[in-house]
Amino acid sequence: MITISSNPYNWQNSFNEMVFNVSSNMSLASGFQFLVDVNVSGQTNPVTRLTFPKQPNTGSIQININEVIQNYVSYNMLSSFNASGLRRLTDCRAPYWVGFGEIYNNASGIPVIYDNLASFGSSALPKYGTNAVFNFQDWNALAYQSYALSRSNQKSLNQETFIDTIRLDQNRVIQLFDVSGNIFDVSNVIYNESGVALYGATYQVNRVTDICSINVGKRSWEGLGSTWNTFLNSASASYIIVTLRDNTASTLYSRRINLDTSCPKYDIYRLHWLNNLGGFDSFNFNKVSVKKTEIERKQFKRFQPLGYSESFRGKTNYYTKFTDRVTLNSDGLTDAQWEGLKELFTSPVIYLEQDNNTLLSINILESNYDELNYSTNRNINNLTFTIEYAFDQYRQTL
Repeated sequence: MITISSNPYNWQNSFNEMVFNVSSNMSLASGFQFLVDVNVSGQTNPVTRLTFPKQPNTGSIQININEVIQNYVSYNMLSSFNASGLRRLTDCRAPYWVGFGEIYNNASGIPVIYDNLASFGSSALPKYGTNAVFNFQDWNALAYQSYALSRSNQKSLNQETFIDTIRLDQNRVIQLFDVSGNIFDVSNVIYNESGVALYGATYQVNRVTDICSINVGKRSWEGLGSTWNTFLNSASASYIIVTLRDNTASTLYSRRINLDTSCPKYDIYRLHWLNNLGGFDSFNFNKVSVKKTEIERKQFKRFQPLGYSESFRGKTNYYTKFTDRVTLNSDGLTDAQWEGLKELFTSPVIYLEQDNNTLLSINILESNYDELNYSTNRNINNLTFTIEYAFDQYRQTL
């Protein structure tokens, strides 16, 4: 008999440990091994079958399955970026279930498999591993579930260290863990610099019981009507407060977004990056930028003919590859912004918002991040770094 004495929670992040404590009353049998079948919805199951030998002087074992589950989680950004309303983020979690069994020798010394003697979850009622990861000092088994949205737990899966700033042609995606499907409608209110409400608009959403996202930038504003857009484009508009509410009009989550309506002196580069909670954060880099191109060429040399003309090409580039880079500069950063932008430098997934319909994949070249906050540096500093487009360009071979 297999006994599961402890297991992960129903929702748990897969980039930290997901541990089971399992024991068997047959652990003294000859050739005994624990058997673990890990299953993931939508896959040919089991996706993996693991065996573990009995541990010395005990009939139990600890088994960590996180490295299996994390192969089946990803992220959703493009579907959220190009749409309005509430979106279910199915790629951000893997529905899974685990069967436990044992292997031991029969009377003839032949190993016999006894699978699925105990289980955690099922194909009909799976458990979920998510795409989040917590720092060493922050993690515990309940860390992810602590972000479950409710009236008393008004949290998102986004950074909360500084207030977002957005231009009127840009997008901002908010991700939430609404496992109870509480979000009913979205209230949007425009304020002036003095905090006086100028205009408000509310729209209902299709309720989603899952990890979800909502675009609270340009894509959502397009559907709020002409009066909304008149106030949004007025010189007195200073910021917006977006409030997600339940069906009793009680607040579940509220976020302020500052509006930047200035006439830019330089090109503005807006980056979106995957944070440790599996959501995407955003920031505008609006100071002078420098574009660079790294070029790789391969050549062959031809023999010079007699009676050559001036147009003769002795060296020919038969292979030309180039990669575009841009050095970005921020405005002067607050201490909160320095803290929050550290996630940008450690993120494995970063996009450049080319326009309100297009995201381009990029990477950051720097491998160090100096947090030059005012409390330690006594200066207001800007952040400078170089991005590289995550694709190569090629020229003709002629």
